[in-house]
Amino acid sequence: MKISTALKLTVVCVLASIAPACAFADEFTVNVTVSIHTDIFSKIDLIPSTVEVLYPSKAQITMVDRNGNPRVGRNISLYVRTGNPADVTISQPSLTDVGGKSQGSVYASKPGVYEICAKDITEQIVVEIEKCQNLYVVTTPPPIMLEEGQYTIGKENTVGWTPGGSLKYQYYVEMSTNSDFSTISANSGWINDTSYTFTELQNGQMYFYRVKARNEYGSESGWSNSVYSVQSVNGPLIVLEKISISDDVYTSKWGENSVISLRYRITDSAGVDSVKLSCVGQDRQKRGCGASISNDGEIFIGTIKVVNLEKQINGNLYPSYTFCVDAVNKKGNSSSDCTGVVNIPNESKVNTGEERITFPAVVGKLTEIPAVIRNAVKVFMEQNADLLSRKSPSEIRSLSLTTLAVNVSVALALFVSLTSSLPYFVAQIGLNFLSMLGLRKRGVPNGYVYDSFSKDPIRQAIVRVYKKDGELVWTDVTNQFGYFKTIEIEDGEYYITVSASGYLFPSKTIFGSSDAPLENIYHGEVFKPSNNLVPKFAIPLDKAKVGFWVMFKEKTIYFLKLLLHLLNLVVFLAGLVISMYAVYVNPIWTNYLILVVYIFSAVITVTPILTKREKYGYVTDEQGNKLKGVEIGLFESDFNRLVYKRVSDEQGRYRFVADKGNYYLSVLNPEYSIIDNGEISDIRVTKSSGEIIRPNIVVRRV
Repeated sequence: MKISTALKLTVVCVLASIAPACAFADEFTVNVTVSIHTDIFSKIDLIPSTVEVLYPSKAQITMVDRNGNPRVGRNISLYVRTGNPADVTISQPSLTDVGGKSQGSVYASKPGVYEICAKDITEQIVVEIEKCQNLYVVTTPPPIMLEEGQYTIGKENTVGWTPGGSLKYQYYVEMSTNSDFSTISANSGWINDTSYTFTELQNGQMYFYRVKARNEYGSESGWSNSVYSVQSVNGPLIVLEKISISDDVYTSKWGENSVISLRYRITDSAGVDSVKLSCVGQDRQKRGCGASISNDGEIFIGTIKVVNLEKQINGNLYPSYTFCVDAVNKKGNSSSDCTGVVNIPNESKVNTGEERITFPAVVGKLTEIPAVIRNAVKVFMEQNADLLSRKSPSEIRSLSLTTLAVNVSVALALFVSLTSSLPYFVAQIGLNFLSMLGLRKRGVPNGYVYDSFSKDPIRQAIVRVYKKDGELVWTDVTNQFGYFKTIEIEDGEYYITVSASGYLFPSKTIFGSSDAPLENIYHGEVFKPSNNLVPKFAIPLDKAKVGFWVMFKEKTIYFLKLLLHLLNLVVFLAGLVISMYAVYVNPIWTNYLILVVYIFSAVITVTPILTKREKYGYVTDEQGNKLKGVEIGLFESDFNRLVYKRVSDEQGRYRFVADKGNYYLSVLNPEYSIIDNGEISDIRVTKSSGEIIRPNIVVRRV
């Protein structure tokens, strides 16, 4: 308590013996400040004054009197003056020592500013230490993830980070295939190191990483920044582009300077470090044969002198030689390609390696089915000649009409069954009809829908463009090549949905914006138009999983269709014979009309038999086993550019639908090599509407 006391003094000096008169002193005022129950000499210090949540700060107490002498044995109590006391935990100090000092501790469970004060409670009268101290409590800072390269080589990835604070921490790292970490692929658990290695990562998969910290007192930070990297397990991509051989090379003779040259295009995102060309001996082992390698950018040319090749016992060259190229990228990943097969011609006959299809062979193929029908008709006539001869002309005509009606009905049912996605087929016809009437705008080809696994185009998929608020703007159906059309749209935000029989959208197996060689992959996100046009998206769809009952249903339908085919063939043969016999015995116009109508029935009857719904090529090994999961690339011959990629399905099937141009095929898997590339090295598509490319491919495992 502070008081002010005014002292008024009157001094009367009687200087009787000194002075003859009295002098009176002036009146004056004195202000005095007094502290009651407050210690202004002692102090409290917080070391440090800024701490993380749960981290204790030392409360150092120094008790002294007005002369600076230590006050021993004082009982000091700490308390919170400002801030929520429930969030603060205090360890009270012990009695002050001979130096007047004592120490306690303070920590808080929540961030904030807390005013910490002290008081002397040794005696009955409590004395406050005048000066309090602020304790600044902050959250545990998150670590900082170190940047990752765009690609990480191998099946492992080591991520690292730097601490966000200065304390001792443990760390918890998470890995996900989603940027929002909605699903967690793996985690480290709490570790002490500032790095962690994730293993068994998948090739081509983009992985995201983040980390959080926990200080030694249990306070956890928030998540750090996230980083990502695409795992690259494979070595360089090797594509054999061209094989050249000197003109004077035959199995029995060759020139001293005769050479064989193999031209490869070798690429890798990490850079190509080394390339080696080897010869494959007759024992199937790689060996050196003095090959030299020259390169210009991505193009590598290997040259082998013929004199260095392995010879037969008689000194002649073998009929064929296989060459392997091994490439290593700058990260140490390697790949090999053994598709370089060179056939050495005999001097008397040069083998082009091309199969010649003769006209008689083609005619023989075309006449196989008519011969079957002709023989069936002959047998039917022989078995039923007596029965037909006993029927009157009117009865034969009625019988002919009956069989015709049955045949047409069954044939039409089979014809309609060829369309497995009837709703999509109807939608496509309806949209085209509206465009013809001018009731619907004509779009331009602007997108592509394909199978995420096999990379095949998906036809008759319904593509709808919506505004962000759900208003439908445009609908189209993909054509046989998987392309759909769009129109000009206003500025704004839009999204696309796709529905196709047996498929799911969006794809859960393709991640990121590219699926080589396709770019601008669409996953259902909101987009903005560019120059009033929908961006040129490539849209992958995943095949829907087929349950037991769905599979049972499909097999039942297939069996019923097979029975219909057999029934239709029997009715067709019977009706054909009866209608012909009716014209023979009674050549009137009604019988001729029935025969003409029967020709139409014959066409739609034979069409399902002669027409294959899907045409595919097959990838097999040397023993004829069909191989699943083999990657096949279609390259433009003129620019050596990868145009499309396919993956053989469970039955080893694949196919490409390509526009007009010159192409060649190559197997992209480094573990396989093509045995005979004659049929696939020069593919010409001459139709402007495009053609299906599906030659059979035989490979061997390297």
